[in-house]
Amino acid sequence: MRLENTILIDCPIAPLYQLISDVEHHTELLPGYLESEIVERKTDTFVLRRKAIIHGRLRNWKSEVYMEEGRAVHYRQLEGPLVGMRVHWDLES
Repeated sequence: MRLENTILIDCPIAPLYQLISDVEHHTELLPGYLESEIVERKTDTFVLRRKAIIHGRLRNWKSEVYMEEGRAVHYRQLEGPLVGMRVHWDLES
């Protein structure tokens, strides 16, 4: 299955990338997120542990994260309710 959402944000890409790439502060950005912590660093990726209230239930998961500097943040869920799910936040000008 593939789901795609697009939103238009009228601002320069650099500050927007800085906001979405600061994954440990996503608890301030994403409603319901209680924890967002880097637990392992690899050469070009890292593992992120997250906890959130989703549809009234507490969910925990781990994702591998890869960043394209100034352009995109990519997630692949390693553990949790949607193992294998991929999320891509791509920025375009």
